[in-house]
Amino acid sequence: MIGAPSVPAAAASEHARLRSSWRRELLVAAALGTALFAVTMVPYLVAYLNAPPGGVFNGFFFLGDDGSTYISEMRAGANGAWGWIDPYISRPVGDPVLLFMLYILAGKLAALAHIPVFAAFHLLRLSGAVALVLAARRLAVATLPPGRPRQLAVILGLLGAGAGYLLALASMGLHQADVLGQPLAELDLHIPEISGFFSVMTFPHFAWAAALMALAVVDLMAVASAQSPRAGLAPALRATIFIAALVFIHPQMLVILAVLATVMLLAFRPAPRQWVLVLLPFLLCAPLFLYFLYILTTDPVVSVFARQWTQGPFPVLPTLFAFGFPLVLAAIAIATRDARRNPRLLVLAAWVAMVLALLYLPSPVSIQRRLFDGIFLPIGVLAAVGVEAVARRGLAAIPAQRLGNYIVAACLLTSGLVYAVSVSMSVSRFPGIYINASEAQAMDWLAQRLGPGTPPAVMSVTGTGLFIPALAGARVYTGNYSQTIDSASKADTAATAIRAGGPGLVGLMRDQGTTYLFIGPEERASGVGSIDLALSLVYDQGGVQIYRLDGA
Repeated sequence: MIGAPSVPAAAASEHARLRSSWRRELLVAAALGTALFAVTMVPYLVAYLNAPPGGVFNGFFFLGDDGSTYISEMRAGANGAWGWIDPYISRPVGDPVLLFMLYILAGKLAALAHIPVFAAFHLLRLSGAVALVLAARRLAVATLPPGRPRQLAVILGLLGAGAGYLLALASMGLHQADVLGQPLAELDLHIPEISGFFSVMTFPHFAWAAALMALAVVDLMAVASAQSPRAGLAPALRATIFIAALVFIHPQMLVILAVLATVMLLAFRPAPRQWVLVLLPFLLCAPLFLYFLYILTTDPVVSVFARQWTQGPFPVLPTLFAFGFPLVLAAIAIATRDARRNPRLLVLAAWVAMVLALLYLPSPVSIQRRLFDGIFLPIGVLAAVGVEAVARRGLAAIPAQRLGNYIVAACLLTSGLVYAVSVSMSVSRFPGIYINASEAQAMDWLAQRLGPGTPPAVMSVTGTGLFIPALAGARVYTGNYSQTIDSASKADTAATAIRAGGPGLVGLMRDQGTTYLFIGPEERASGVGSIDLALSLVYDQGGVQIYRLDGA
């Protein structure tokens, strides 16, 4: 045809259009993600600036024990580590493994940029917020028509949350903790990865894992629905990158993606050659998955750590309320005929249904909670369809548009509660988010004296030991409920030995390979015995002493 562009010219034009689309999406995601991050940063800044006399903000409002381990991994990366060695045990000293690499690499970037690891942590939160906004928008574009449904999907995916507060209110009203064997617990106020806002508010690997999961689903759908194998090549390569990065954070999500890829192949029925492109990311990432499976089952530290990190079965009632109104709306969406005929929405429904089902299946390792990665994004898309379905029907006294707005407001309430709690804790100087300033200063002193190689270990009580790897970069005998192997027993052993003092404490320190003894407010509150002559005082300021074991 005269005037028609040549095939190469048309391909170049399409490539330029796609690049422009990606550039525009990245700019929008950067702007919205930065705004979301800025909102979540306010309580952190208030907590830092509003610290009580003699106190230092420990860095976290929620799950501070977990947060300290992530900072310890960043500090290890900043100090030169290329793999994870459990810093919450003094013996055995395991071989480095490729766990927690997101934080280890972030620590290396912090060292290169000469910024504190806590500053790097928040920059990582910023990057996670941007990635999550990008993923939410791309998932909405890939599954919904333009207009209000897409906007709703992004809002509900990023800010929507459950209704666990209703169970909390019921518990207070009934004056009991359970009903018919079901605990009245508000899981969505304790498990950050259940919602997008809570994930951004707390730990960046939650936001990144969710984003990578959704981006991989979008590109796998693009491969399965492509008009030709050539058109599916670029999304297949992107999916490979996203899945490989996701495997480094949560390897088990590869299994979820593999099942979803099978659903896509059955739903879209692509040509046989495109099956290979759908399988390509899994074939390329399989060695990584096998590596993590190998260390999970054979590494003497990781295998014990994995067995110790257990969670009880998820009760049905709190779980349903944890997903709350968005899940109800998602169910309404799937009940509509149009949604059931849409293969893309069916893929998202399969994602949600599979994760909820796996929560109640037996597993050799307790990873059920780690299957939540990004589940709020497909729920957000399906909930947006549900909102539109409900709003179209309307109510006698409420216009459809207003009804939709009421539903959205109900879905956002828990995220508002999470934010209000963090602001309240920072404004009121809640004691649980601060540590003693003299302890922090002593840990910083210790950090300045650690040389290259495997860091030395410190003997302290568990409460102090939680912060030493994060603030000093040293290892500890006891300090974390999950990463300290046999944590309850070691916590008792450490407190008893420090209380007794003398040769018994020195013997424990030598047996467990600890070099330093840390004596601060928590040790004194537990009791401190006589200090043996084998321990030399090397630090004494602000009521905190550090002793070094001779010959260690």
